[in-house]
Amino acid sequence: MRSHLLVTNFLLLLTACGGGGGGSSNSGALLPPALPSNESPVVSTANPDQSAVLGQAFDYDTLQGGNTFRDPDGDALSYLLEVTEGYGLFAEGTFIKGTPNQVGVVNVKVTASDPGGLSVTDSLDVRITEATPSGDRNVLVIVADDLGKDILEVYGHATDQALTPTIDELAETGIVFNNFWATPSCSPTRAAALTGKHGRKTAVLEPGDALF
Repeated sequence: MRSHLLVTNFLLLLTACGGGGGGSSNSGALLPPALPSNESPVVSTANPDQSAVLGQAFDYDTLQGGNTFRDPDGDALSYLLEVTEGYGLFAEGTFIKGTPNQVGVVNVKVTASDPGGLSVTDSLDVRITEATPSGDRNVLVIVADDLGKDILEVYGHATDQALTPTIDELAETGIVFNNFWATPSCSPTRAAALTGKHGRKTAVLEPGDALF
C-alpha cells in the first residue's frame, strides 16, 4: 500500500489598521536601536607660537597640560606630533625637544584622534633666533707706543720677550688679531685701528689731524 505525504507552506501576514476604516498598514519587523552619534574632538586652547634660542635646550608640551584638546563624547584621545626636521628639534611623545642648531622656523602639527577615527589638528611655529647679548658690550682698547708684536709672548716671535702677564691673560680670554697693517708713524696707525681703514685713507697723517 502506498502512502502519500502532502506538504503545504503557510504564510502568516500580520497587519494592523487603526480607527476601523483606514487603509494604512505597518510591518511587524522590529528596527534596531539607533546608535549614539560620535562627535569629532575639538581644539579648546590653541598652542601659541614659541621662541627658541640657537644652541640652548628647548622643551615644550603641545598638550599644554591636557588643555589643548577636548572630546565632546568623553572618549580617550590618541595623539600624533609632527616636527619639521633639520633644525635640531624632534618629537618625543607630545613634547618638542632638542637643541636648535640653526636659525629658522620649525613647523609643528599635533593631531588628536578619537576611537571612531575622527580627528582635529592644531599647529604652531617655533622661531629659532640667535642669542641676544645681555647688557652692554665692554670694549677695552690699549694703545702702547713703541711696542712691537715681536716682544709679546702672545705672538712668540722672539726669545727676548717682555713680561706682560696682564696682556697675556687678556689674550687667553679674548681675541688676538694677527693681520694688521701699521704705518711708520703712530698717528695714522692709531687712526687705522679706530676706523678699520688703511692709514693713508683716514686723513690723519700726523698728530693734531682730525679724524672723520
